[in-house]
Amino acid sequence: MVVPGGLQPCSAAATSVRPVLKERSVAARRCSTTCAAGAGRAGSRGAQQEARGDASQAFGTPSTSGRSPAGRISELEYLESDFVELGYIKQAHGIKGEVKVELMTDSPKQRFGKSGTTLYLRAPQPKGVRSGSAPGPLVELTTAGYKVQIVEGGKEVYLLKFKEVADRDVAEFLRGYMIVLPLSQREPLSSSDEWYVQDLVGCAVFTVAGGEYVGRVVDMLSGFGMHETLQLNLRPTRADLDACRVRTAMVPFVKVLVPLVDKGARRMLVDPPEGLFDLASSKKAKALDEDAKLALLALGEQREAEERARRAAGAYVPLPANNSGGGGATIKTVTQCMHVIKDAISGKLAAVTGVSRQALVKYLKSEWDLDNPAVVKAALRLGLDEKVLVQKGQSFQLYGGKFQEPPGVRVGIEEKAAGSGPPCVSGDTVTVSYIGKLESDGSQFDADNSFSFVVGEGEVIKGWDMGVLGMAVGARRILTVPSKLGYGKRGSPPEIPGEATLIFDITLKSIMEQEEQ
Repeated sequence: MVVPGGLQPCSAAATSVRPVLKERSVAARRCSTTCAAGAGRAGSRGAQQEARGDASQAFGTPSTSGRSPAGRISELEYLESDFVELGYIKQAHGIKGEVKVELMTDSPKQRFGKSGTTLYLRAPQPKGVRSGSAPGPLVELTTAGYKVQIVEGGKEVYLLKFKEVADRDVAEFLRGYMIVLPLSQREPLSSSDEWYVQDLVGCAVFTVAGGEYVGRVVDMLSGFGMHETLQLNLRPTRADLDACRVRTAMVPFVKVLVPLVDKGARRMLVDPPEGLFDLASSKKAKALDEDAKLALLALGEQREAEERARRAAGAYVPLPANNSGGGGATIKTVTQCMHVIKDAISGKLAAVTGVSRQALVKYLKSEWDLDNPAVVKAALRLGLDEKVLVQKGQSFQLYGGKFQEPPGVRVGIEEKAAGSGPPCVSGDTVTVSYIGKLESDGSQFDADNSFSFVVGEGEVIKGWDMGVLGMAVGARRILTVPSKLGYGKRGSPPEIPGEATLIFDITLKSIMEQEEQ
């Protein structure tokens, strides 16, 4: 997910919401105050305090007594970087040991819905300690049921039952516990346009235009309209450090504002509207000595220098989508070309049948002033290798996308000679002789006695990639290629008019298999 360093630019429309799955890294949350407050509330009344004390003797805490219900202290030690959060327990519900859970996962039914699932619980941290920052043991509990209740106002309340928790007293003791999941069990992402919060928090943020260091992602917030919102701690200025303040800005996580996430390099590019960061709020920070201030200022300069070096080495930087080579923005690297192609396939050239190589070549020439078939071919190959693109015949789609054939459109194949030896497959380089004629009047528009191309790479019209596939050396076929699999509505003037059905008499002369190339 991997173009230099795990590059994953978003392929959605410019104004689309960028999907972020909420099984979050514990590094992404600021839950210590919530958890600590919850634990305090549980003991606010004398009767509850006594019951809680009794429960703690039966239940124990991993960080103190070394005990847990049924003696199940997990063999896994909690390390912040190895786990993601699924939710935390808000309070007990009812008298049978159910608990209310504040969800932090997009898949609650999958995580909690099946009885007998083992979950790992992390005890609340002491007040003043960031949630999850210290290593320690975990409690293992087994699910015994999960349900959703709709309360006043239509709000959903998620209730969870554990086999080891039989009554309300023990359930109250769980208040503030965090439910975590080993990173190895995290669900794989379904597309290159999805990220877990853990992958985003900590990313250094730079501007698209000049590569200036903006700051660092510290959290992903929900509830700001219809999209997730990045919370950034902005790069400190000398004035910030002298005033003991941290400035915080919010950036909606949509492609038009965040066109690139480079997960491997822990890097994100933003294209903010003028004045966005002027709206930053500030909060008090601890006082620093002069050496620490100078070190933070130097760190910002160092990150900016690294970004300039990264760009000079050819790292992908998004370019204006409607740019046609003007304004100084040009395609300078194969990687850039690949991502321009990716954006075109997901946007301007999007088609359920895929986008042909010819269409991409024409687009790059007209919109980006790039007239270099070798670069286009290398960019498509890179996209396939890095699982950014997928190919069928001569058409390309985004990785994970599905192709739909035009209804009722197929190549007519008439076998004239079978040939001998193994048939050609996608990726083989074949040499053929052929004669091409128009079906309408039988006039010949092309012929060649020795023409070579790679099958299935989109180097020829789709009808040829489909019609030649499976031919052996010496085989001869007559292909009837409808216009949608040939040169389409425009044709190839002056020889081939628009909407023309083509007849090809093809003989396969040789095959060079992929291993030989």
